Amino acid sequence: MKQTPENIVKMDLSTPPSLRATSPVSGEELTHEYAKNLVNLKSNRRQLRSHGTPAEGALWKRLKRRQVGGWLFHRQFSVGHYVLDFYCPALRLGIELDGDYHHHLTQPQADFDREQELLTKHQIHLLRFENQLVFTRPQDIEAAILHFASEHSGGV
Repeated sequence: MKQTPENIVKMDLSTPPSLRATSPVSGEELTHEYAKNLVNLKSNRRQLRSHGTPAEGALWKRLKRRQVGGWLFHRQFSVGHYVLDFYCPALRLGIELDGDYHHHLTQPQADFDREQELLTKHQIHLLRFENQLVFTRPQDIEAAILHFASEHSGGV
């Protein structure tokens, strides 16, 4: 579902600060419901952060501290029973970096199934990039994120 100003839920005082997001363009506070980091996946997320791939580390240097379009990203964020490499709650956008493992015979179907579940159950879109792209053309990744934001943030 494409987000427009009409279907983005405005924040109310009952929304915990950790679920609030601010539009980098308008400065408006926005919120939405999403499956937050589950406690039972906390140690898994911590291990993934501390033993991440070089590509994840390099992309995180570009995404952290709102460096891409002013959007806030989280690293190793769980949604349902999945752990996304990166997640922007304001855009409902997950980013996954794919290494050699994702070229295994059955992995493309598993990736597709995961993307469909994230989209239908949690309304989260997923952008996938090859690990090598982080090192060879990182500006293309940033451009894809900004393009997604312009198409899905409702002009916010």
